[in-house]
Amino acid sequence: MIGGETFIPKLPSYNIVQLAKVINENATIKYVGIRPGEKLHECMISNCESYKTLNCKNYFVILQNTDFERYKKNYKEDFISLNI
Repeated sequence: MIGGETFIPKLPSYNIVQLAKVINENATIKYVGIRPGEKLHECMISNCESYKTLNCKNYFVILQNTDFERYKKNYKEDFISLNI
């Protein structure tokens, strides 16, 4: 880490029912349906951030700015995939 990067771990997808069962497998779950304005999925990396995101082995790294020279020596092998 140099400073200012955002690290996003690569995790399998899951839904809220699976999460509730992990926390308490005896929990009573009440289905209420989709409410107005409710998100059906969450995007961890936006289109605006995708051009400055590195794909590492177990996580993604979103670089702080477009001064890529600053990051190149620390993330040398990951810049190959970005063609920078």
